[in-house]
Amino acid sequence: MNKETDKFIREGIIRYKQANQIYLTFRSEMQNKLQSILKKRKRWGKLIPDFNSVRSTRFSGAALNARIKVEHEGIVQIIVIIIDWQISDNDFPYFCVWLEDSNNRILDIQEIDWSDDYFYENKTLQYKPNPDDYDLEKDFDRLLDEFIRIFNNSN
Repeated sequence: MNKETDKFIREGIIRYKQANQIYLTFRSEMQNKLQSILKKRKRWGKLIPDFNSVRSTRFSGAALNARIKVEHEGIVQIIVIIIDWQISDNDFPYFCVWLEDSNNRILDIQEIDWSDDYFYENKTLQYKPNPDDYDLEKDFDRLLDEFIRIFNNSN
């Protein structure tokens, strides 16, 4: 190892406990915020939400999530909302939503004419918020409105 690497490792050893605590607290608070967005939501269209099912799971990589079970036409599925830094082209994350089956497999959804602010890629509806003017609750509420349109447009 070179001196710069040794210096970096030494600094990391000294600051690791504090940095890890900050990371864990941030992760927990953001997951609580995402869960709250789902629990407070009033507009579900044709979906029947199970508010007792709201929880977060661990992802590998740079993403945080919350999920809720919903019933549509007798079928229970899971809507997952995500803050994803990994797919972003800068330090600010994308806000995303996708649909899973009961085995946590991401499902392809019906293509509709998405609003201009959103794009559908890799079975995920994505929104790239403006870092200078974002509001987590408002942005996810609008993203969920857009996503739920697919269920409201079905039979």
